[in-house]
Amino acid sequence: MYQQIPQLPDSDNFDCNTCQTDQVCPSQRSTYDLQPPANVPKTMYKPKGMYEVIRWTQFNDEYISDIINNEPKIMMNGYWNEEIQAVSQVALQYINAKTNQTWSLVRLQNGYMKNDVLQGVQYIVDLDLSRNHQSQSDVCIEKRRFRVELVHFLMPIPSSRSTVILHKEKVNLKVFLFATLGSLKIKKLVETFPTGASESVEMFIIVVTANKDKDFKKIIALQDLVTESVKGKSNMKAIVVVKESTFPRLVNLNSVLGKARSPMDIILLLSEDVTVKESLINHCKTILKPTQRVYFPVAFGQFNRELVVKGMPPGKSKDVNMEDHNKFTGQWLPYNYEFVCAYNQDFRPAISHLSTVHGGSEHNFGVLLNEQFMKQGVEVVRAVSPGLYKDSSNARCEHDAQFHEQNKNFCLHEKVMGMASKPALGILYLTDIENKKIKDDRR
Repeated sequence: MYQQIPQLPDSDNFDCNTCQTDQVCPSQRSTYDLQPPANVPKTMYKPKGMYEVIRWTQFNDEYISDIINNEPKIMMNGYWNEEIQAVSQVALQYINAKTNQTWSLVRLQNGYMKNDVLQGVQYIVDLDLSRNHQSQSDVCIEKRRFRVELVHFLMPIPSSRSTVILHKEKVNLKVFLFATLGSLKIKKLVETFPTGASESVEMFIIVVTANKDKDFKKIIALQDLVTESVKGKSNMKAIVVVKESTFPRLVNLNSVLGKARSPMDIILLLSEDVTVKESLINHCKTILKPTQRVYFPVAFGQFNRELVVKGMPPGKSKDVNMEDHNKFTGQWLPYNYEFVCAYNQDFRPAISHLSTVHGGSEHNFGVLLNEQFMKQGVEVVRAVSPGLYKDSSNARCEHDAQFHEQNKNFCLHEKVMGMASKPALGILYLTDIENKKIKDDRR
């Protein structure tokens, strides 16, 4: 660890009235260097040019300030709170050891952190501390602010663990998703679904209806659409499973999971609104660990193509590749928990438990599933997946009138999130105002 703390004066020079927590005192400083572990570089990474900016994340005891999930700051939640508390306690121990005095933490005043590719995580923290001090006439509380710099070094390479997974290794993939009667989105998903990374793919398309007879024609149309879309895919089967039920989707999903029989089958939970690339399947293979780790991929939410083209800034090409990940074509969906990848032996117990305890949850059971995995002691890897795209519109909101009526706020949010970027919407708005002015001037 590396630290920098203020040099304290001799004990008989203390004055209880001269050091306040809004001051950094005294000005003289002392630096203590501790060497990094063996096989860890001695220096941190240095930018290669003037345009390479290494950004620090700022924090205090209430907020983390940075661009996080498109927000300028977030509350100090559980994950961040654990890390910052640990850093503050380590810093306090160093101060007590180096000053040979006993200080107590009053407040974390300010701090910064950054990830260094060579050494690890670097922290700079300003701590307000206090201690009881015996002056010549009385006992008073002395308060001071210390600045401490720490580095949480990377694990030395020889002591790190590695797992070798072959990308060419074939797996048995079981895909489960719900389809909405009347929607044609399932056609694109089936036709473009990658099969090269799998020994076999079985896609179970679940249709839930309260009345089979009433929806008979729609069911037949969906089955024909799926049969036509899967033609030419030698190692892929697409099966439409019809459930006549009034139970929520979570319960119906649990009843269909028996289609996956082997504990080592990989379960991929999707929706009909997505496009999948082979990289997503490879990420599933490399991330998953039986009984230890599951994967919640974060999809790239695509914007409405028509609005994207119309809202492109002047000078930008209107020939837009909607699968390019940029601020004009879409955004990551960090609050979406719809998509899950896990081994069957981990997935089924979690779903079975949730269907019993939370069977009434209709469209947001992914959040509950994430919590259930953590309760079972399974590590959840939640990360963006460049190989998973979500369409700009929600098929269920468009084609299921009952669902739309019962979930108006959700469907409105889905519609807004799939429109266009803020710059594009601004250009469309200003263009609309300008066009109205021209029309008014011509009258």
